[in-house]
Amino acid sequence: MTTFPATTGGAQVASPPAVSDLSYIAFESNADGTIEVIGSADDGDHADGGSSNPSGTAGMVAGWALDDTPSDFGTMDDLTAQVRYALDATDADIDCADLRCRIVNGTTLLAGGSNVAVTNAASFQTVVSGSFSNTSFANSSSTSFGYVNTSAAKTAWDGATLEIAYTRTRSKGGGTNVVQVSAAEVTGNYTTGASETPQSVNASATSATSVERTTSKGVD
Repeated sequence: MTTFPATTGGAQVASPPAVSDLSYIAFESNADGTIEVIGSADDGDHADGGSSNPSGTAGMVAGWALDDTPSDFGTMDDLTAQVRYALDATDADIDCADLRCRIVNGTTLLAGGSNVAVTNAASFQTVVSGSFSNTSFANSSSTSFGYVNTSAAKTAWDGATLEIAYTRTRSKGGGTNVVQVSAAEVTGNYTTGASETPQSVNASATSATSVERTTSKGVD
């Protein structure tokens, strides 16, 4: 098992693939544009889940480019995801629920909840199920992706995007609270291209030797 060092990822992706029941209301950028790995999270430096205030139920989602995989990467074997999150405030008239994520390259799903088209909301893997109300940052459980594209090549993973989403329901006017994310990481295992030897991966938004990769937040 080879450890992959934590690194900084790329900019926010403005237009992720459309999902019929999700609106791409992007997380706003923080000061330095970086989502750290869980172990080095700076909770004062976070992304806010959307500046608009839609009525009714709306899916809020944004994506960040991932760093390239290790040079010996062949194919991905398995992945888990973890997100550090909180609400900026509590409001009885707003419900935030179902924090979830997936990894895509354009219209190709690389890791998610189910092997379905990226236009299907089931392509997201839920990491926090149901409503949540914590205003202090907390880590989601480390959750295995239900589907990992084990045949995708290094070029596909090197161009990958981590998307983070949640559902927000506003029953009355006035409330504006949103989800904040200070860190996200993906860990797992990959098979090297040369020796076909399984490696451990720890990636903050990504891959698999123990791969650890972070993403970066830009302004949408």
